[in-house]
Amino acid sequence: MEHVMNPGLDESEQCLCIGSGRDISQLTSVLSRHQFDGALLQVVEPEDACPPDGSFEPESATDAMHRWSATAFDENGCDSARAIADMTWTAPDASTPSIDGLARFEGGVTELARRRPQVCVSMYDLNTFGGAMVPTMVTSHPKVWICGAIVENPYATPMIA
Repeated sequence: MEHVMNPGLDESEQCLCIGSGRDISQLTSVLSRHQFDGALLQVVEPEDACPPDGSFEPESATDAMHRWSATAFDENGCDSARAIADMTWTAPDASTPSIDGLARFEGGVTELARRRPQVCVSMYDLNTFGGAMVPTMVTSHPKVWICGAIVENPYATPMIA
């Protein structure tokens, strides 16, 4: 996560990190050794982007990201932003219906990223989710991050406006 956040913080971008427990602790530990304006970084537990029962609902999570983006650009006046979400917390629901939900979430994130100068990254642990879900997630995005490089995605499904 810090590989996405550090460059943004270096450029004084607003940054959002959605993750849980160990990941947040590790990120804050690494970033504590980095000089940046603390107001630029918002760290959110997944439950804060979900309904009160803690379940993953794509629309709620996407709405939370839209609110963060609007605040970053409209209220805080930032020029660019980045958000990263470790999606492992959705794994207990990694059934076919929730893969459809994750695909809706990814489509919403892509739409959000196209509205303003921002980078949005969703991270999926293949050991947790398995490789079968990768094609579904990848088709949502015009660009993907592979081995540390952002590349055009030849498998992207064009968004319907």
